[in-house]
Amino acid sequence: MPICPNHFPLAEQSTAPYRYHYCHECHYRGNQINYRHLITSLLLLSGGILFANDASSVTVELLPLTHEISPGETFNVAAIFTMTDGWHTYWQNPGESGLATSFTWKLPKGFSVINEREPVPERHVEDGIVTFIHEEEAIYLFEIQAPGIVADTNTFALDVSWLECKHLCRSGAASPEFTLSGAASSPEQQSSWDNLIKKAEKHFPLESNKFTINPIQKKNHLDVRIKTESGHESKLVSVDFFPFEEMIYDITTPVSIKTRFWKTSLIIHLLDYREENPESLSGVLVVVYSSPEGQKRHASIINQLIKT
Repeated sequence: MPICPNHFPLAEQSTAPYRYHYCHECHYRGNQINYRHLITSLLLLSGGILFANDASSVTVELLPLTHEISPGETFNVAAIFTMTDGWHTYWQNPGESGLATSFTWKLPKGFSVINEREPVPERHVEDGIVTFIHEEEAIYLFEIQAPGIVADTNTFALDVSWLECKHLCRSGAASPEFTLSGAASSPEQQSSWDNLIKKAEKHFPLESNKFTINPIQKKNHLDVRIKTESGHESKLVSVDFFPFEEMIYDITTPVSIKTRFWKTSLIIHLLDYREENPESLSGVLVVVYSSPEGQKRHASIINQLIKT
């Protein structure tokens, strides 16, 4: 059994669709033959990284973007994370270390969360360890479905937990709540909410695919033929890929761009020690390409079956 560099033998997790080894003390992730990551984590920990439970450097505000609930309709709620300088939290796939932020809703009877949107993460490299993080501010949007019959007053609560890191890592938690009584919102409030949604939209990956991709597995990498809506694949400057699945892709090796005979492909590397091959290429693809107006950046959610 693998050993956490700071604590005890790692407990094996079997959370579908992946399996990995995990330390509940410091959230180190490992694999039975992932010796390189184990050594890197040892070096990182020897440099003074600690796990602590001091005062949080992250605040969370829960903001309903409505004052009225219409029976059978949906409305949005924003969870706004604000981090002090240098601190960060983690994306849904945190990478080689870290812990994804978790949300547990306490909803009135009949209400349900039907969609959650998270900003595109940043790639963070420290002492050779790659993680996917959020810095400064991260706005999550939740779409909530109301039932056919709605009470006059409804209270919504959210239990949030996260891992925040800078020179040390510590756990954070909050339980914000709000009550909607059905009072009408003013035009000024509605304008403020609309501006918040527009601000959040700038950081979300597009739900409609801006790319046509054709991934083919070739031993330890995927050869991904790419076409863009606007035909800019021949002008790609850089590409990054944030996979939804953990312990499948070699996130330490950058995505490379290969162009031959007017055809452009992306090379996405797989882990040598992965326990299974991916069935589909699922995650967030971020491309930067040149245009007459300068460089442009697009992020899009992709989910495409892989040919073998």
